[in-house]
Amino acid sequence: MQSDFSNMTDRELKDYALAHRENDAVFEELIKRVEMKAKSHSYPETEEGLIAKEKAFMQSISKSRA
Repeated sequence: MQSDFSNMTDRELKDYALAHRENDAVFEELIKRVEMKAKSHSYPETEEGLIAKEKAFMQSISKSRA
């Protein structure tokens, strides 16, 4: 099984994840990429900002697994 996903684009990684659903490492990489993108967005450090950040993260995860 492939364990180095650094050379894959996000789209390639998502396609690989769909084809290899039993591979936890691919989903860990997807989550890591989503978290890195979420950190690049600035959300206010308020309750509303944290809710927006969590909602964006969950939507990204849903799209990654769809």
